[in-house]
Amino acid sequence: MEKKFCKLNLFDLSNRVALVTGGGGGLARMFCEVLADFGVDVALADIDKEASERNTERVKISGRKALVVQRIDSLSCFGCFQLRDGPGVHF
Repeated sequence: MEKKFCKLNLFDLSNRVALVTGGGGGLARMFCEVLADFGVDVALADIDKEASERNTERVKISGRKALVVQRIDSLSCFGCFQLRDGPGVHF
């Protein structure tokens, strides 16, 4: 995959993990790609699990790890509590 973004070495994100809520959307796809370009493994959470899984494939193409944490609605308080109290992220 061709790198689309210029890396600025202001800080190092290598080997970190980011949680992207709304992970199935188009904007999330771009966030995930940029994070992967900076060496970040990505966990995605969204109400649309299938769309999130498609976005994980784009991250994996860049050589980083990605997974769908769980199917949640991050716009509801209950969904955020599910994410907070859920099983966590383990790659």
